[in-house]
Amino acid sequence: MPIRLTGLGGLMPPPVWQELRSQGPLGHREAGRVLMRQGDPADHVLALVDGRVKVSQVEPDGIDLTIAVRHPGEVLGDIAVLRGGGRSATVTCVDPCQVHIIPGPAFERFVAKNSLSMLIIRHTLDRLHEAERYRAELTALPLSRRLCHALLRVAEPDGTGGAVVDAGISQEEFGRMIRASRNAVGQVLARLRRLGAVDTTRNRITIKDLALLRACATDDFPAS
Repeated sequence: MPIRLTGLGGLMPPPVWQELRSQGPLGHREAGRVLMRQGDPADHVLALVDGRVKVSQVEPDGIDLTIAVRHPGEVLGDIAVLRGGGRSATVTCVDPCQVHIIPGPAFERFVAKNSLSMLIIRHTLDRLHEAERYRAELTALPLSRRLCHALLRVAEPDGTGGAVVDAGISQEEFGRMIRASRNAVGQVLARLRRLGAVDTTRNRITIKDLALLRACATDDFPAS
């Protein structure tokens, strides 16, 4: 079954995505490998064709915050190349990944040839809106709802109506994502287990009832 593309690659016509891939060699990167580091010079982009990556930023207060998990179809580092300057985030492989490594000048020529500037701007605005919504959650929502939103953000459908959170993100990292301690995350997960919304094993969270978890992410958090 073909991989469903997300991100910028999912917005491009398939022949344009294939043309982008042809602009640079295919590289294989192991799980845990840092692909891009916040602050580094931006001289290339990466087209993710297999595997998942997590995107993190060091906040002004020094907290290393995981902000997203990205899937095949993502073009990583495009804005930094187009605007110049350093990388705005760190990108790390969750799984073994395959990426096409595209030099910055080749990417700029590709964008101009295919008149992709407006598509990239719209996609970037969507990502900015996503980041703003995430940061608003951190300041406005109680802990239990913040965790539910974080789980839903990184969950993947399991093909049976449920979903799996298996993004290489520990309870401690989830805590940093929602500005809470590891113990506090564990307490909310225990409550969600009692409700039947999730099940947990080592390094994996299975969402058993997506509708219930979505309800828990709203004002309708059921009593345990």
